[in-house]
Amino acid sequence: MPLKKGENYVLWNLYGPEIHFGVSDIFGVGLMTTWFGMPIIGSAKYSFNLNEKWNVGLGTLLGTGSWAAPDFALGLPYASLTYGDRRTNITFSGGYGVIAYGGNADGNALLSVAGMAKISSKFSFVFDSFIVPDVRFTNSNYNSVTGVSTTTTTYSPVALIIPGFRIQSEANKAFQFGFAGIYGNGQVTPVPIPFIQWFRKF
Repeated sequence: MPLKKGENYVLWNLYGPEIHFGVSDIFGVGLMTTWFGMPIIGSAKYSFNLNEKWNVGLGTLLGTGSWAAPDFALGLPYASLTYGDRRTNITFSGGYGVIAYGGNADGNALLSVAGMAKISSKFSFVFDSFIVPDVRFTNSNYNSVTGVSTTTTTYSPVALIIPGFRIQSEANKAFQFGFAGIYGNGQVTPVPIPFIQWFRKF
């Protein structure tokens, strides 16, 4: 959903803060980092309404390793399509992320499905995901009968899946928590650290 001009918010995460500003009714900028100041990632997004239910976002994330890794850089241009309103919505996003470090660069497509459904006046179910559709896995197998080791290469999507709940205590305050799982190479691994966020609008 597009931010309105002057509609700003800060989001406190366990790993660090992020802040976003509505520069105009269709353009917003933001900054996110960790408590160590590494990396530092800037964001810019142009948003507009197709009609009452459909919204489009075009943006980019640009980051640096800052003081800890000045030769590290990342970029992620993306587009998103949202259906719904501020009570119930679903968003499909796609982009191409590039990471550069030490003179080498590598990139991959990145997809996302996210959404929110309001359960009551204060509680909402929220969902987020980050999907890399084609990741290479190398598996080694040892045959105890023949004594021969073989190596196979497979390609599989890898996804970070984050379901959670949002508690809206006031119009400009919210608390969000959830637990994540990582899917890859046919296995699901739970993330032991919860995702906790404090939202404040100003």
